[in-house]
Amino acid sequence: MGEHGFAANAEILVYTMPVGNIPMELYEGYISMLQAAAVIPISSLTRPGGYSAELSPFRSLSWESSQRIAYRFVDMNKTLSVPCEEVHATYRPLALVGICHCPTTENLQEAYHHFTSAAAQFPTTIAHKCFAFEHAFGAGTLDDVSTLDDLVMFPLAAPLADGHTTVTLHLQVVLDSLTVTILMSLESTIRAAMRQHQQTGATATSDQATTDAQLGLLHTQVDPVHEGLVTSSVALQTLPRATTPGRTLSGTHLPATPASGGTGLLALLEKEPRSRKRMTLRQRKLMGDYSVLLGCFEDALDFYVSALDGLREEERRSPGSFGDTLWLAAALEGYVTSMVLTMAPPFGSKGVVKLSIEVVEKASEAIALYGKAHCAGLEGRLIASMGWYYVAVHARLATQRGVADEATWVRQLALEAHARLVDCFPYLSLELRLAQLVAMAEQCAALQYARKQAFYLHEAATLLVYKHRLASPPRVADLRAALVLDQSALALLQAAPGWLHLRFYVLRQLVVVARACAASPESLVGHVLGLMELLADVATDADVDADTDAPATLWNDAFLEPFAAGTRSADERSSAPLHTKPHSAYYAPPPAFEKDVKKAATASFFGVKHLPTTMAVATTPRLLATPRQLMTAVMNVPTSFAASEPARDVRRPPADDDPAPRLELHGDVHAARWQQACWALLQTDVRCCPRTALPLLGRLLRVKRMTPLNPRPLVPAAAAMQVAAPESAKATFMYNPFQAKAAAASPEVVPTFALGDVVTIEVEIANPLAISLQLPQLLLTCVGAVFAYPAAVTLAPRQQGVVVALTLRPLAVGELLVEGCTCVLPQQTLRFSLLRPLRLEIVDAVPLAAWRDAGQPVTMFANETRVLRLGLRNLSVTHAMADVTLVVSLHRQTEGFHAPASVVVAANVPGHAALPDFAVFWDALPLPTLAKEASLLLPLRVHATKADVVLVKLRALHRGAGVDWFRDTTATFLVTVKPGVTVLGAPAPGHADVWNAADVPFVVDGWRVAPRSVARVQRRQPGALLWRTVDSSAEGRVDVPEPAPTPPLPWRLCAVLSDAGPWSCGCFYSVRLQATRAPESLVGAMSVSVAVTDARSRKLVPATVCMLAGVLTYTVEQPEEVHVIKVMFLQAGCYCVCATGSFPGSSEIEVANVVVDVRP
Repeated sequence: MGEHGFAANAEILVYTMPVGNIPMELYEGYISMLQAAAVIPISSLTRPGGYSAELSPFRSLSWESSQRIAYRFVDMNKTLSVPCEEVHATYRPLALVGICHCPTTENLQEAYHHFTSAAAQFPTTIAHKCFAFEHAFGAGTLDDVSTLDDLVMFPLAAPLADGHTTVTLHLQVVLDSLTVTILMSLESTIRAAMRQHQQTGATATSDQATTDAQLGLLHTQVDPVHEGLVTSSVALQTLPRATTPGRTLSGTHLPATPASGGTGLLALLEKEPRSRKRMTLRQRKLMGDYSVLLGCFEDALDFYVSALDGLREEERRSPGSFGDTLWLAAALEGYVTSMVLTMAPPFGSKGVVKLSIEVVEKASEAIALYGKAHCAGLEGRLIASMGWYYVAVHARLATQRGVADEATWVRQLALEAHARLVDCFPYLSLELRLAQLVAMAEQCAALQYARKQAFYLHEAATLLVYKHRLASPPRVADLRAALVLDQSALALLQAAPGWLHLRFYVLRQLVVVARACAASPESLVGHVLGLMELLADVATDADVDADTDAPATLWNDAFLEPFAAGTRSADERSSAPLHTKPHSAYYAPPPAFEKDVKKAATASFFGVKHLPTTMAVATTPRLLATPRQLMTAVMNVPTSFAASEPARDVRRPPADDDPAPRLELHGDVHAARWQQACWALLQTDVRCCPRTALPLLGRLLRVKRMTPLNPRPLVPAAAAMQVAAPESAKATFMYNPFQAKAAAASPEVVPTFALGDVVTIEVEIANPLAISLQLPQLLLTCVGAVFAYPAAVTLAPRQQGVVVALTLRPLAVGELLVEGCTCVLPQQTLRFSLLRPLRLEIVDAVPLAAWRDAGQPVTMFANETRVLRLGLRNLSVTHAMADVTLVVSLHRQTEGFHAPASVVVAANVPGHAALPDFAVFWDALPLPTLAKEASLLLPLRVHATKADVVLVKLRALHRGAGVDWFRDTTATFLVTVKPGVTVLGAPAPGHADVWNAADVPFVVDGWRVAPRSVARVQRRQPGALLWRTVDSSAEGRVDVPEPAPTPPLPWRLCAVLSDAGPWSCGCFYSVRLQATRAPESLVGAMSVSVAVTDARSRKLVPATVCMLAGVLTYTVEQPEEVHVIKVMFLQAGCYCVCATGSFPGSSEIEVANVVVDVRP
């Protein structure tokens, strides 16, 4: 356990004081040197001549053993004392050491006399030594100081071969001699006291004050001073009786009691006056303390056991005497200290710390007695020592297997010890509270309770701030210490998430303390940003008006009182044991300790002696007379463990005279107001002006991504040579794991830019706060020769997904790293760093080019020729464009996936790019160079014959002075072709039927054609029609197809009537059919069929109406042949006699019709 806990009770207290004009830096350095040599092995001491081990009261002391004696050097002006602490010998100074620096002290003798005068204030000290460092050892000076007995001179420091110096070597010798002196003095004093204890009757001195004066080291006039007698009305748990066991509850054997101790000593004192008996028992207790200081723990147990029963009897007989209660508690603490140090000797000795139930029970009884005696300081020290004891036990259990339950149980006991220690805080001084808070934080660190450790560190910092407010004049050192403690607490809370309220209080107090103690601006701004980051995670629905400033007293309210501020009076003082039923985990032990805990709980009630026990009688109301009433009162102990809750996250109520604001972190207004206060502090406080850039870390602004725009503006020369290669059609996407694996393994593409280009990086940011932010400058952070352009950004509360385009201009060829972005505020510079910086490759300058009038969409009608007057301009004023290559690509948007048509514009040759029904034409162009600041005109003629949507892409590839990289300047525009005028046909010479499919009227050859209608137009010229819109915004021409000449038929057929006048019903008339073959016809025969139809309806006439005589179907083979048939009509009307001739192997027919008017 080192110098913590019970091991501190085994250190000899030595006061130090500055002598002469020694500087404080040297004085503290010499104290550090003393502390480095504080542990003295007994084996290194020289036993004095004539020493007899048989006469020594320390029977276990061995001059050849590995025991060690340790000193605790404390500046007499910085002692942290508590009332009645001299009840323990470890808090009685046994020596006084003055530290003098000879070069800075003019008169050494005068300084020495000053030291001796101060030493007279400590009559109980055994040795007084004044250490004079860096003495010159001159002849005159040696004579002057030779008569100063307690002066020890040290030479100048000279290094030795073993790493030590002459000063440290001489100091070791002096401390060895001092140890022997103290040891011999303690032996003689204790031996004389033991001899006096055995004197009885008339030979004994009855005046206790006289005896104490004669035995200064063993004086017992230590009694608590308290105004009035306070009797607690709360029944406490009865603890085990303190008899003289031969074995502890954990199985540890106790040493045998000497004849002069235990029951034998009580028998000798049975007839003595109470004052002498009380003094003797108390001195026995002090003898045990001195045995502990010398490492004789077995002897200490003997002395404590011999004193405990008598002290308990005296305490029971004097219920109103707090002195007897104090000495009994001190004896129990000494007994516990001896048991613990017997298991694990301190100061580097080997030992195993085991959990002893008897140690817990005896310590718990002593704690309750301290509370009853109103010695809160000693009570708190013992509780803290038990905390260190639990820590040591847990450290041992943590290294073993199969004892996880035991380790967890011990950790919970340690937390209960912390809760019990907190109950003492209202009765402790600020310095003691601070020391105990730091001790609890160290114990939580060993127990791996990071958040509780942070909680105690923050409370210690709050205590220092509270002390600073009460001090007059205020000490800045307290604020600086508070700043360090809160910074440590913040580091722990950042590593362990959770406890939002505690983090808020820590950060808020850090801001306030940093401003008050003039801390570095970097730390102050960092704490303000950390507070804003914390508040950003608090959900808020209502926003704060940007025009409403935070109240001026908002930061002043951060000075809250510590949670242990005294709010209870002395009448409320309770003397509770270390672990109290029924809430304590101590009474629900794991199986390994269950038997011992139950045995300890019942030993007090069913023992042979002391029923009820002294503890129960002293702390139970007198009305409880019977044992049954006593047991009921003890087993129903009201208690509170508010401070031991594992996830306690609520601020303590402040004192009534200085109320602190009640802040609800999850309230919309409060969280937003604190954000506004932090933002205003960053903007207006002159102390928030650091000289270096601070990390942004997503606290004020969250950066989601940083992406360079147009990552490949330059094309390698090899890729530029393949620009005219035909592109393949886009296929339907199908997942291929092998292609995906190859794509994932492809090398990283480094964006390449030319020297002087303006590089744009898209930065997506978000405002996590509930207030609006106005960032005056946001720019990129780069490594390399570059100029970054700032941009101003305004963010609304909780605004997400804001994309800001940040630009930079490279100034040198080489690699350029974009590490992040920088936010420049009026008083701070905050920097965001990417985990992987963006790599940019900067090459030689390549001229910039721009397309003129090439970005607007084009709308035209079918059969229109639209002329687009485009141009390419060289924007560079220093470089000409070389190897200029123009590519025109057409991509139809209405036919799904297909390959675009790309054509490279040849130099000085007209050309065109075409798709079906769509074409783009251009004239000869002067390529392939373009001078600086020159322009190249590129008139394009776009013609389409039907409705369509085509994407036209123009690419200009060119390079500068270098040959490795080309710049690709691209322009795209969409051509939308609407339906217009269409010629349906030419039914007659000089006429055409026109269909207007558009929504606007057209003028076609002077004829107006309404929208979505058909009109017959008379042509002004053969072959084409000229059209235009009514407003003359578009015009064109549409071709009119001429009718193709009809080829002659191989046969001609003619029908002739025998009587041309009207026919009469009931009479046969002749119809003569003449067939003639054309001279050049190769068709040898023609089949002829004859039919009669109605002239109007074209339906066949039935036999009841017409009678035919002759062959109605026949074949003509002769070049000329005449066929006659007879026709008689039985009904008047208009009829048609039709003769149809067909040819083998052909769909053509020859028709001959004759109309007959038949009358009745």
